[in-house]
Amino acid sequence: MKVMIYGAGKRGRAIAEKWMGTQDCEITGFYDKEKTGTIMGIPVAKYEDGFRERPVIISVAKWKTVREIQHDLLCAGYTKIYWFRKNLYDDTFRGQLEDTSIWDDAVLPQAEMHLSDACNLNCRGCTHFSPLFHHIDADLASRLADVEKLAGKFSRILYFYLLGGEPFLNPEICSYVEGVHKILPRTILTIVTNGLLIPKLPQEVLDCIRRTKTVVSISEYKPTHEIIGEITARLEAAGVKYAIRPYDSKQLFNKPIEVVPSGRYPQKCISDGCVNLYNGKIARCPTLMYAFKFNEAFGVHLPTEGIMDLDAAPEGKELLEKLEEPVPLCAHCIDHPMPWGRCDGKPTLDDFATAGRDAEA
Repeated sequence: MKVMIYGAGKRGRAIAEKWMGTQDCEITGFYDKEKTGTIMGIPVAKYEDGFRERPVIISVAKWKTVREIQHDLLCAGYTKIYWFRKNLYDDTFRGQLEDTSIWDDAVLPQAEMHLSDACNLNCRGCTHFSPLFHHIDADLASRLADVEKLAGKFSRILYFYLLGGEPFLNPEICSYVEGVHKILPRTILTIVTNGLLIPKLPQEVLDCIRRTKTVVSISEYKPTHEIIGEITARLEAAGVKYAIRPYDSKQLFNKPIEVVPSGRYPQKCISDGCVNLYNGKIARCPTLMYAFKFNEAFGVHLPTEGIMDLDAAPEGKELLEKLEEPVPLCAHCIDHPMPWGRCDGKPTLDDFATAGRDAEA
């Protein structure tokens, strides 16, 4: 398979380094808007001057950029366009490729759903406000019904994340995994976890995860780092594929909210595109979806406009556009780095937010 890689940046070069010279493919060149010459001995060209009949692999990860590149290539006469999205359960080159010819304007790149609102780690600055929840609060039938409704509104959902809180707190996790996999058989499923419960999970849970080709994504906080070898050994013995967001001894988190916007902090969205489902509703991000819990806990009034009922929400392109629209809460989301840590005892407002103008009064 002779292919061109669109994008000669870090990700494109990593793809070429792993796959060139293998039986799966022959990488004949890069397309790149800014680079010229050769990279890794591979020629770099402009896509306008390229081979229209040759498959093009888009190496870029950012979804909006992927769609822009796909549009440009289609307009230039390319018909064999693929997106490289890592598939840990199929370690062949073809197994990593998503055929964009089946995409229309109703493709949702990713969505997520809590399996537990509560957490066993309770990080300060949690954008899901998990330390404020004390129960799993997840009903299997209604949550799967939400996924079914979501699937009916789009032609394709590329990634679906099962998270929390801590998803492995839910004793019904196998039923969730199997249920979502049945509804979204072509979607890559991922469980996002702090990993602390993995060493003592029942074997049937790990067998279910492997059978459904669900990826386990581990956020390696300090407590996780202390037992990461035990965690990965258990997953590898079970044949479960995993990815790790690695530990950093100077690990930073973000205090994401300013109760009253003051302009003292840069605005920052760390959940853009993290479409969240919860109890029959859909929102552009988890911070918006769970702001009600922050308001209840601290007697404040973060705006919650922008959450939609799934039944009443539009479909396809119209829903995608609504999920991309800024909401009033966006004015409260800030860049405020702080060291990672756990809530000490009962969570306080300061664990998640700054008071903004209130602090100046």
